[in-house]
Amino acid sequence: MSLTPINNSNTTAVDNNIKEGLFVPLAINVGLSILFLSLFELCRRKWPTLYQPRCYKDESKTRYRKYKEIAPPPQGLLGWAKGALNYSDETLFHTHGLDALMHLRFLRILIIIVLCQLFYGVIVLFSVNYSASKSFRGTLLSLSMVNVASGSPYLTAHAISVALNTLILFYGIYKNHIEFVKYRVRYKSLVEPHNFAVLITHIPSEINGRTIYDELNSIFAGKVVSVIKILSTPKLESLLKRRAKVLNKLEKAYESWYNKGTRPVREGKFLRGKKVDSIDSYTQELNKLDADISHIQSIEMKKHVFTNTQTQTYSYQQINPQSSSSTTPLISSYSTNTKAALVVFQDSISANFCAQTTIGKDGVKWISEPAPEPEDLRWKNFAYRKRYLTIRYVLVNAFVFFLVFFWIIPVAFVSALSTLQNLSMLPVFNFLVSFLQLSPVLTGFVEGFLPTVVLSIFFAILVPILKGISHLLKLPTRTEEDSSVLCNYFLFSVFNIFLTFSIGASVFRVLDDILKGGVEEIINLLSHSIPQQATFYINYIMILSLSGHMKNLLRPVPLIFGWIKLKWFAKTIKERRKARDPGQFPYHVNYATHTLIFLITLTYSTMSPMILIFGFLYMCLAYISSRYNLIYVYKPKYEGGGNLWPLVFNRVMVACLIYHLTLVGVFGSYLFPVGAGISVLCAIATCIFWYHMRQTYADVAKYGSLLHLSGHSTEKKTESTESDAQGLVLNVTPDTENYVKYYIQSSLQPPRETIEIGNQNQQSENKHDFAEQHNKHQNVIQGNGKASY
Repeated sequence: MSLTPINNSNTTAVDNNIKEGLFVPLAINVGLSILFLSLFELCRRKWPTLYQPRCYKDESKTRYRKYKEIAPPPQGLLGWAKGALNYSDETLFHTHGLDALMHLRFLRILIIIVLCQLFYGVIVLFSVNYSASKSFRGTLLSLSMVNVASGSPYLTAHAISVALNTLILFYGIYKNHIEFVKYRVRYKSLVEPHNFAVLITHIPSEINGRTIYDELNSIFAGKVVSVIKILSTPKLESLLKRRAKVLNKLEKAYESWYNKGTRPVREGKFLRGKKVDSIDSYTQELNKLDADISHIQSIEMKKHVFTNTQTQTYSYQQINPQSSSSTTPLISSYSTNTKAALVVFQDSISANFCAQTTIGKDGVKWISEPAPEPEDLRWKNFAYRKRYLTIRYVLVNAFVFFLVFFWIIPVAFVSALSTLQNLSMLPVFNFLVSFLQLSPVLTGFVEGFLPTVVLSIFFAILVPILKGISHLLKLPTRTEEDSSVLCNYFLFSVFNIFLTFSIGASVFRVLDDILKGGVEEIINLLSHSIPQQATFYINYIMILSLSGHMKNLLRPVPLIFGWIKLKWFAKTIKERRKARDPGQFPYHVNYATHTLIFLITLTYSTMSPMILIFGFLYMCLAYISSRYNLIYVYKPKYEGGGNLWPLVFNRVMVACLIYHLTLVGVFGSYLFPVGAGISVLCAIATCIFWYHMRQTYADVAKYGSLLHLSGHSTEKKTESTESDAQGLVLNVTPDTENYVKYYIQSSLQPPRETIEIGNQNQQSENKHDFAEQHNKHQNVIQGNGKASY
């Protein structure tokens, strides 16, 4: 039995469709990329605070880290790219954190891997595919595996490419993982609060902080600084939310007075119809809320922090004294215990030992782990019980499972209608097909550009859904929420983009022939139809690389919505700052998307090596756009310490296995057992490599190295050193007493938000009176007097 390439009268038509489906989208995407890049060059000069906010003073109220401004990029054409590329990895590690560094290193290693594979694909596979047969000579299909006959010795070159691609992947990922471990060890040896703290969960709820302190102090004698028992404080959280609303209303009232020159009034709270002064009313309400918050915090702090003395060292009054008294009734407790606590040690070595130690007798309770950074914690989520979280986990994952298959419906519909050949099979679209065939441009637009745009829209809608799902899991840290989004988004992408389009569209393409043919004909049709799907994936990668990454630089959605908010909705300084805030860099979505594109490029690199050109283009543009945005735009709200990389590593290994299994099927359908055998051996080697890397480097990446922990001087950062000249303002020596304050949960901290009003450059005839009244109000907030207007 011998299967030969498909050679029928439709060959020329198929090739013309492929050319139109490639060149028309390429022209559209090049035009869009030039437009976006030109607008970005203009906008970054006109609105530098929006397009390079890291070059300006950090005005956030973050209590843990505060970022210094960095030097802006050159103003010349493409100066932004030069500035981003000249920013060293070492400086990036100190100024932007390990999350940013690992994201950029991942893209850099993908560029190297795809470039090495590209050399073999262009030099060897192009010539082999072209020489294998004259069936598709003169067409683009002659450069793909479709042009090779089943059982042909030419398939040896494709089998070699599987082994070569696998070795290149192993080397690149190994080097990147070793660099991750190196930087992770340095990160764990920094003199920062999270390296001196341990998070302990599954503590019996009846055990208080004093008992925890005594138990741990008996094990680590003299090394325990403090135990911070995490509390459930719904009353305080409600008061703090109410305070934020009142403060916002007060700032708006001040802004109105400052801009209009007249004091605003509002309807009385208890006497309907009577007008009262808004500033007086909101000030009194704010003072009362501050007093109530202070009163409750003073009570709860006695159950929150435990040190080597019976009395507590930290209280709200000591941090921010208040002279006004509370009207809240005296209650013994406004909170309940959770099953979690944070322990701060004198040195990081003791903290590291505790994080790796099994404290409980049965290994189920008293589970210890390295503490996340303070800003990474989701304090409220520690209040949920394990049974409640388990039920949530089961329900949420069941919902995700059904959503994955539900999402296949619209994606499969798009894949089935992505070509005029498929559309012509449905009589209802005959008129539309006849109209589109009148113009090659229309044909290329419908076949090449439109399906990828629709697919991109479907997955843009998916992102907020997955974020909401991760929020429902009530995970203890923001990084774990990002991990959940990354895993689910990659799962959706593999099922709905890779598998649905590769198999679904291929079946639909030859459905009529499958129904008429026998088993041999079905194998022949599918084996040659699946490689032809490379055209769609080339277009998909093309739109993400040319239009997508240039759009990421321009950021049109934040630009438009930010302008609308600043124009009509943002009235106060906080609202205007929030409107300009770019937010957290979307590591989760970017990691999943990059890994998906690598999976597509790797899988089709053997069957249609032309995809390597566009995969390389994607990685390069992703690297430069991400590098600029990470360095000059985004200000991280929290740092995960590179904890997303192990998840990415696992998914790269999954992508490699999918590549091997796909080629096993393709070589089997081509009746080439040598290629199938090599693919199986590569799959086995991938599993061994995966297991080795996890077993060898997992622990050192999680806990760090004791040799580094014992020598902090090599990683200390001071404002006078060059490495920190543009870095983070952090503690230089282990100030463990201050580290305890960092880990006091947010509801028990003094409210961070204070009143911010007025524009110093704006003139007002009541400016002197306004300043005098504002100073009186500030005195009231600080407890130094009462306001009299």
